Amino acid sequence: MTFLELLKTNPDKILYDATEFLSRSDLKHYKKFDQESLRAKLAKLFFATRECVEENSFVPIKNFISQVAPARFESGFELYEVQ
Repeated sequence: MTFLELLKTNPDKILYDATEFLSRSDLKHYKKFDQESLRAKLAKLFFATRECVEENSFVPIKNFISQVAPARFESGFELYEVQ
């Protein structure tokens, strides 16, 4: 199975696991979000990542980062919470 096939076959499992991991992390700004909000945020990252793999291009994740990073910074997130 290729990485792209994995991303296309298991998005719900990947997002579930990532949401569980992030909700248990010690990142103070993410603790204020409920599971569904965390999943929605991670879904945007996931689909940008999958688009990068599909297109063999860095542009989708660059666009995602360009939107998310300033918003997180303005909200008081620490750099390590965004990386």
